[in-house]
Amino acid sequence: MRETAEIAGITCLLGEYETEDGRRVELGLALSDPVYFLPLLRVWEGEELAFEMLLTEYGRP
Repeated sequence: MRETAEIAGITCLLGEYETEDGRRVELGLALSDPVYFLPLLRVWEGEELAFEMLLTEYGRP
């Protein structure tokens, strides 16, 4: 999957991949404000969300 989305006002490229042990990983890579390289990271184990890191707010200086 390749698409863009806004996360906390930052334009991100979204993608996902599957690890060798079957975990699904979703990433949001910052395009507009590379200070926050990874505003979105989710790791799924089967149907269960095992880890989530999501930028919820960003203020530009």
